Amino acid sequence: MKKIYKEGDIFLVPLRTGGYGIGMIARMHKHILLGYFWKLKFYEAPAHLNITSLKKSDAFWVKQFGSRGFYEGTWKVIAHHPLFSRGTWEVPRFLREVAPFGKYLVSYNDKLEETENIPVGDSFYGDYPRDGVAGYGSVEITLTKNLEEAPFDY
Repeated sequence: MKKIYKEGDIFLVPLRTGGYGIGMIARMHKHILLGYFWKLKFYEAPAHLNITSLKKSDAFWVKQFGSRGFYEGTWKVIAHHPLFSRGTWEVPRFLREVAPFGKYLVSYNDKLEETENIPVGDSFYGDYPRDGVAGYGSVEITLTKNLEEAPFDY
């Protein structure tokens, strides 16, 4: 199956209540992607989005997810981030919670393979994205929920 996206691509995710959220692919391996997502909401594909204004530090969510939305045609690549590099958009550590065993800081390499798993105390609540791979529907639902109160940017 031909790839219809690449690292650094900016894409639209349809929201369940109408409109679109926006994300960027930071890594990909087979059909698992790592994306950064922003609290931006659009009625339709933006005609004049300042791509360079999309900064890693402004992303509210980082998540691994499946690529099915692209292949079904509901997720659309709209641009490529001109300043994308793997060095700038690294794979962060994630926080994994495994009941009843506890919490772990998990690291992944550029192929999204787990490389390290460090136990941390149950009371640990560092500012790390939650570990796990989301289906495309889960991404749409999470973005819809998080962008519910956000105004439309276009």
